[in-house]
Amino acid sequence: MFYQKLWNIAVLGPLLFVPILAVEFPRILAYLPILPTLIGGFIVFKTKQKITFPKTPLLLMILFFGYAVFQSIMFAVYGDESLERLIKLLPIFLVGYLFLCVLYAGSHFTSKHFLKYLLFACAIGAVFTVIEILSRGFFYEFSRETFQGNFVYNRGAVTITFLTLCAFFLTKNKQSKLVVLLLVPLVTMLFFVESQSSQIALIIGIFLYFLYPVSKKIFWVLSYVFIAVCILAAPYLVTLGFDALPDNIYDYEPLQQSFVGHRAEIWNFISAQVLQNPLFGHGLEFTKFFDGFESEQRFLKSSSVLHPHNFIIQIWIEFGLVGILMAIGFLGVLMRALFSIEDLFFRRAAFTSTMLILLVSCFSYGMWQSWWLGLFFIVAAVYCAVAQTGDEKTKSA
Repeated sequence: MFYQKLWNIAVLGPLLFVPILAVEFPRILAYLPILPTLIGGFIVFKTKQKITFPKTPLLLMILFFGYAVFQSIMFAVYGDESLERLIKLLPIFLVGYLFLCVLYAGSHFTSKHFLKYLLFACAIGAVFTVIEILSRGFFYEFSRETFQGNFVYNRGAVTITFLTLCAFFLTKNKQSKLVVLLLVPLVTMLFFVESQSSQIALIIGIFLYFLYPVSKKIFWVLSYVFIAVCILAAPYLVTLGFDALPDNIYDYEPLQQSFVGHRAEIWNFISAQVLQNPLFGHGLEFTKFFDGFESEQRFLKSSSVLHPHNFIIQIWIEFGLVGILMAIGFLGVLMRALFSIEDLFFRRAAFTSTMLILLVSCFSYGMWQSWWLGLFFIVAAVYCAVAQTGDEKTKSA
């Protein structure tokens, strides 16, 4: 009983603070799993729970870092910077991997009310975000010199949206008045924030969750083939899309607050640079240091950019065709693991969250931003935390 209480307070408790902390301090997401992993590991050890360390994700992680190191030494334009960044990424991946293993091993300790608590925490985070926007960053300015604009809450909004949807997908009694009530703050927040990623995630997430036939293998195969083809053809597709955009695209009112033209231009000039070394790429975070892209500057008056705002284009420019083929292989392993989940309810939820992460990664944040990677592991952690609790028991590869 003591260890169960300790588990829910010290291991899962920090997860409940994520939607609130992310509003002001999104970078904390990368480091938040450290302490819960240590405490959770202690509980698992003391209670003699069986803990497994899945070999496949570990081997994939070793393969990725192995190739990234080789590529940084042999082909990267900014090799030293690439290696330095890899060193910083390694602890995030290792801690994230251990965090998920520990949470799954002790998931039968998880309170049956955890998902409701998470929905409640997300509701608080959403209300807090709205208050900050309406007050022009009242609390934000306590830790910063000046308020830079409502966009500073976009990362927090994405975090709140993902975790709200995650908890909602995993809640079986979705028609409960309490559950519906706790979704109202999220919808309200999305009317105020500038995060189109959050708004799109909510719409597509609901659509996928209720309509995608997760029990039909043929749809998984077709989805995988479609995504794989899009990944391979991405540089060509974005160039076609950019050329097709009219110069007056921002004259259309629905698009005036969007970054369609900017994103398309970024993807276009990065895709052109891909051809300079299409096989092995230019190295990790190449775009952060390179300022000589050949840009037409139709929408973006710059020839440099911190990151591609698209994980597929980012893999192409950084790791080339070799990296792309590895990514397609990783995706195949992931989708096979998701399809192997026997509980269809759990499979549907996990599939939808995974697709939303991939979707938002296609037009928003840099692939290696520490908070973004941290959010991946935290979303996965929610699933691991409830994998063996009561009627949520599931079996996964």
